[in-house]
Amino acid sequence: MLLWFRTWRRTRLVARYEREFGNLYEFHGIKVEIPTEISVDLKNALIKNKYESQERGFIEAHLPQDCDVIELGGSIGVVSAYTRARMGPTARQIVVEALSDLATVCRANIAKQDPNNLSTVVQAAVSYSDAKTVRFMVGDNPHVGRIGEGEGVAVDVPVVQLETLCADHKIDQFALICDIEGGEVELFDRSSIWKTACPLIILETHPNFYEGGVATQSELVAKIIAAGFTQLGESGGVYAFGKLLS
Repeated sequence: MLLWFRTWRRTRLVARYEREFGNLYEFHGIKVEIPTEISVDLKNALIKNKYESQERGFIEAHLPQDCDVIELGGSIGVVSAYTRARMGPTARQIVVEALSDLATVCRANIAKQDPNNLSTVVQAAVSYSDAKTVRFMVGDNPHVGRIGEGEGVAVDVPVVQLETLCADHKIDQFALICDIEGGEVELFDRSSIWKTACPLIILETHPNFYEGGVATQSELVAKIIAAGFTQLGESGGVYAFGKLLS
């Protein structure tokens, strides 16, 4: 199908949907608000139940209700809100999103599912450099912003690390949900807390951003398994790993 025709069809579908329902979109039993400026492609995926389907499926299948969650790469908070809705009433949720405008949307969407106010959105990027800020490339949709080279506008954002998040929020064990557009390679190389504190890892990989491509992706998976995790599933480059903790 020609690209222009696909875009035209998606634009018509989204316009028809928003005339009827406004900016509220349904995502597997919850409602999320999607700002007008968010891309038609993302909204189309929500309408057709194709948005982050692998990640959501692993959350549904494997996330314990009573487990605290740290999510890296919250974007507009669709997956974050869904995760919160599936968590128990005492479990804590920390979501990291680099861009302040997206963090605001993410926070609002989570709040609809968080009556006990146990979720926190941290506006920062995950980096293990010694700097207090890092250069972040803002893409043309919420899913392409990343640390490193790329198309878009460069902005400086605060830095955070898993160890700091756990210390600041007094979290001992947590399920890790990670979608940070290639930054996962540095995370799993430089951090060690995931080896001992995570009973569950849900990881979206991005071999197109890796220096070694799919070879680096394979090395990343092997590193996680070597740390004692069992691969619970894989679909479309999204992995779930589990580990029994003492």
